[in-house]
Amino acid sequence: MIIDTHTHFYDPSRPEGVPWPSPDEELLYRTVLPEHFLAEASPCGVTGTVVVEAACTVEDIQWILDMADGDPVIVGYVGRLESGTPRFAEQVERFAVHPVFRGIRAWGDLDGGFLDEMKLLAEHNLVLDCVPADDGARAGFLRLARELPDLTLVIEHVANAAVDGGPPDPEWTGFIEAAGAHANVYMKVSALTENSAEQPAPGDVGYYRPALDAMWNAFGGERLFYGSNWPVCERAAPYATGFGIVREYFDEKGGRGGREVLLEERQGRLRVAGPLSTTPRPRAPGPGSVPPSGPGEAARARPPAGSRPHPWLLLRERRRFADFRRRKEG
Repeated sequence: MIIDTHTHFYDPSRPEGVPWPSPDEELLYRTVLPEHFLAEASPCGVTGTVVVEAACTVEDIQWILDMADGDPVIVGYVGRLESGTPRFAEQVERFAVHPVFRGIRAWGDLDGGFLDEMKLLAEHNLVLDCVPADDGARAGFLRLARELPDLTLVIEHVANAAVDGGPPDPEWTGFIEAAGAHANVYMKVSALTENSAEQPAPGDVGYYRPALDAMWNAFGGERLFYGSNWPVCERAAPYATGFGIVREYFDEKGGRGGREVLLEERQGRLRVAGPLSTTPRPRAPGPGSVPPSGPGEAARARPPAGSRPHPWLLLRERRRFADFRRRKEG
């Protein structure tokens, strides 16, 4: 199962409209929902996605989560909460119980309360997505990775790499090497074509290989994974072009590429499989499976202390615990 870990869904026709994109952006200002995504992605073998926020309201978060309840193509959601406000902790508690809510996209002042907010995020096994694009943000990101080793951090949009077919900028390379030295940091190969100096973006993997090599060397196949940034990626190249670049590169790295975590719910175990996917939406328990009898059982299903799960690996745990809560409260 191949999962695209970075897409955006929105609908300008909703009564409240959308804060982004603006009507001036003719390519993007349209309704983009799971069926539109699958029309582009399924011919490439992509069958699911982790949606990333396109608006910063709790109403939009709930809209996506409600959509996910009825559409298994959405296997995860990274939202935007009101960081820096008293409502942040309340919102974490509210959304963390949903098995599809996997983390937030944010950045803030580590000395102004953001560090404490990230401690709360880590306590709920949620992920922080961000783009450390300048020296200050990169220094803060490395500090956060060092001070909160239990927080899973995901660098998105290839950290704004300047891709021009040649060797990457040494400062960018130095940052991702330093980030990759932390076991709690992962990297998304998202927005790769948008970061190309040549537009429309080339489809030749060789053009991107120097940047991809630097990312692979820093993170390896276990912590480097695919995201398209659809529909924004269409500004630079068709979906199939961006996917094909990453697929070809990962294939070069060893058959189907680096490791990935794939959950086989029926057998109740984890196994390692191909390069581009992450944890799929869990299926209903198969015959003979035994649901957890209480929170202690759910806790024992977690990875061992000190282990570093894939960012989306906890989907099954969250689903099972949510089922337990519903049975208890119902």
